[in-house]
Amino acid sequence: MKRDFEDYELISGKDWFWIFKAKGNHGEYLVEFNVASIELFKLARNYSNNFDLSGGQIEDICDEIYGDLLSKYINDKNINDIQLIKRMYNHD
Repeated sequence: MKRDFEDYELISGKDWFWIFKAKGNHGEYLVEFNVASIELFKLARNYSNNFDLSGGQIEDICDEIYGDLLSKYINDKNINDIQLIKRMYNHD
């Protein structure tokens, strides 16, 4: 978000990849997004611990919930040129 030359970043996971679009310099939002990211991760962790699943499954659920919460947060901010887009891998 602080690099003028980088408009997109691709973030890959186990089943999903994310496209983070931040055209231009948006450094003024960096601290806010970092704080929100930590809080949303804690929320996802607490929520996923309520499932009766094994450790690996809990991690998968937590990652999915966290990603969805973060995506909603960023996209609902409706800041021009900042988006987080989720895409599922095609495992065929």
